[in-house]
Amino acid sequence: MTQSAAAISPLNLFHSFVSDVEGGRIASNKLIKQAVKRHQKDVKASKTGLYRFDEAEAARVLDLFALFRHTKGEYAKQHFQILPWQAFLIGSLYGWRKKSDGTRRYTRAYVEVARKNGKTEVAAGIGLIEAFFNGEYGAEVYSAANKLDQASICWKSAVTMAKFLQKDVEEIADLFEFGESFNNRRIFARSNNCFFAPVASDSKTLDGLNPQCAIIDEYHEAQDDSMLRVMETGMGSRREPLVFIITTAGFNRNGPCYQLRRVVTDILEGKKRDESFFGLIFTLDEGDDWEDETTWQKANPSLGLTPSLDFMRRECLKAKNEGETSRINFLTKNLNVWTTTQSTWIKDEDWMANAGMDADALKGRTCYAGLDLASVRDITALVLIFPPPGEGVTYVLPYFWVPQDGAEERAKRDGVPYLQWIADGTMTATPGNVTDYAFVKADIMEIAETYKPISIAYDRFNASQLVIELQDEGLKMEPYGQGFVSMSAPTRQIEKMVLSRELGHGGNEPLRWMCGNIQVKMDPAGNIKMDKAKSREKIDGMVSLAMAIGEWMSGEKPKGPSKYESEELTVV
Repeated sequence: MTQSAAAISPLNLFHSFVSDVEGGRIASNKLIKQAVKRHQKDVKASKTGLYRFDEAEAARVLDLFALFRHTKGEYAKQHFQILPWQAFLIGSLYGWRKKSDGTRRYTRAYVEVARKNGKTEVAAGIGLIEAFFNGEYGAEVYSAANKLDQASICWKSAVTMAKFLQKDVEEIADLFEFGESFNNRRIFARSNNCFFAPVASDSKTLDGLNPQCAIIDEYHEAQDDSMLRVMETGMGSRREPLVFIITTAGFNRNGPCYQLRRVVTDILEGKKRDESFFGLIFTLDEGDDWEDETTWQKANPSLGLTPSLDFMRRECLKAKNEGETSRINFLTKNLNVWTTTQSTWIKDEDWMANAGMDADALKGRTCYAGLDLASVRDITALVLIFPPPGEGVTYVLPYFWVPQDGAEERAKRDGVPYLQWIADGTMTATPGNVTDYAFVKADIMEIAETYKPISIAYDRFNASQLVIELQDEGLKMEPYGQGFVSMSAPTRQIEKMVLSRELGHGGNEPLRWMCGNIQVKMDPAGNIKMDKAKSREKIDGMVSLAMAIGEWMSGEKPKGPSKYESEELTVV
């Protein structure tokens, strides 16, 4: 920017953001460019389309925002200095209207930006506008999160803003009443019977809410989408409601936030269509060098004000000097890149670089397998590996079973999309509320007919009747130790094969999730193994993979499909 934001009207900042992104004067990722392209395309189509951009309404709300004061840090008590990206966000939400009745076009918004970019202050301002300055009598606005303390962060900023505003604007000096005790946290206005309050997903009073606006801050922390659904279903009687989700990136790619993010990226990329859903995602582009500070603005549109460049340089230096945990934290929180865990054994980008595989080409080939039997209510995993006849890629074919009853509850508990995996066919639901081992046995026998397991390794301390029955059916079942001596070599082999791009796994989502959950531990002799106790969530499939590779390493390596497996014999 060549002029201070204060010297330019907020609406002009909106238009400058659009032109600067298009002209390459702002470092922007492809998703921001697509959001701007979407706006420009819609402006051109507005003469004949269903929507129009109301500059007067956008300017009204932006000018109102400029009356707010910052509540924390270096800029506390100063009037809100609207930045171009904030002007684009606010202007888009309030400027785009339906031609048919003048109501807002966007009823859902997903905004993702790195921390320290003032996102909570923006959310607090939007909450105040929706509650008290948008003409909705009896408006209910909620700041929602997993816990009340988290939900109260945005709300407390709004309280401070409202108190400043009452002192600054004589006409509303008596507008707000404040309840700030633990059991009565709300900003209330008697004149229009409106309020703004925090609420937590563990609250027992969620039923009966009638939100005009729901602000969901740091959605990446949510274990399930229940809070979002409660808010959306409660909005049925509102003429123009708004769900406003604002978050940084997180570590759980299988949680509800990342699943919703996928929808937003599909909309921005034109793969899906939803005219009521606004998306703005500030992050690095794939392939960007995280140490290159010229890319940092892509994730930090407020860079230079908050965070400062010096702060980012210090955080980057810590990421380089203090190991993998610091690097992951810098990528996730300061550059808004989704990672899998705060202490990653194998990086997700390395794992997914091995995603290629043609399962049909493996039919009839010999293989080795690892079987990790679940407790009666958990995941059972069978993983086949198909080593190459010589040098080359070892292919991995995983299978997972989980009890059907309670799958939805398990999905909410673990924050993992079991139901979607079942629908996709990457996980199989067994009948009932406990693992149906007869069902699993039938599946394994069918798999053994399609592929030719030389042997199946299993945890010798977690054997069951199923192992005996599979052995009686003619499958070679081999007990496999879970200690350091047995597991170290195959665990290191997995890491080596992933880094050398010699492990093709087809991008299977449950196995990807399990890989991202792993923490390893080391004994005094330098042996390593996957640590089930300390690993984040389930790792059953990766343990099965390690046993399969260990079984292969200790036995005769299969030589790929022989002529006897792939050709019919002629008897003479």
